[in-house]
Amino acid sequence: MAAFPSKLRFFSFGGYGSDSTYRGELTRMALRRAALAYGQPVTAARAVVGGDNPPDVPAAHAAGIACLGVASLHFTADQTRRAGADCVVTSLTGGLPLEGMEVTA
Repeated sequence: MAAFPSKLRFFSFGGYGSDSTYRGELTRMALRRAALAYGQPVTAARAVVGGDNPPDVPAAHAAGIACLGVASLHFTADQTRRAGADCVVTSLTGGLPLEGMEVTA
């Protein structure tokens, strides 16, 4: 996150492994925390999960949230794409390509 200090406000909350063993619940927890952080409801349609591993995709979709697959040291863009990510990038250095992104699952 040091490379994106202006984006830190988007990552001040989330769903964490200590919240639940079910990954879909983690994404729903993140939505609830987003509502607390912003002081208003945050719908799944206004959210996106940035996932750097294939299990992040069904976790996002379980909550009705689009998933931006990000290639990582451990998983390729193709692996994340095959998992069903709505959009896949190989790097975040060019920003977040969220325009027109919709859940496909």
